[in-house]
Amino acid sequence: MNATYKVLLYGFAISFVGALPPGTMTITATFIGAKQGQIAGVTYGIGSAMAEALVIILLLCTIRYIHRWNNIYFLLQAFATIFLVAITIGCFYLAYSDSKINFIDNSYRLQPFSSGFLISILNPLY
Repeated sequence: MNATYKVLLYGFAISFVGALPPGTMTITATFIGAKQGQIAGVTYGIGSAMAEALVIILLLCTIRYIHRWNNIYFLLQAFATIFLVAITIGCFYLAYSDSKINFIDNSYRLQPFSSGFLISILNPLY
């Protein structure tokens, strides 16, 4: 078996095992399936799975490309650390402030496929 296909197979297997426990994605799929019907829930799941496959393929190709230069690893590590610290500080600031912020707009609805694709792309579990 080609090394690229082996890495893809391992990546998909690890991603599948990571998606099994109940989390944001599975609870949302259950909610959509209960409120809008089974077909909408399955459509949401298909959109989510397609987004996950796309992200994993892009990540594996990017890792393969970046692996050629060792100096980029240190640069990416420093950038990721600064980015995560900035996000953490921002979350603490929003949690500390006592303002009533409502980010949910109940009047806007996406189709289940688009919703699954979008939420899976934005899901920070990759």
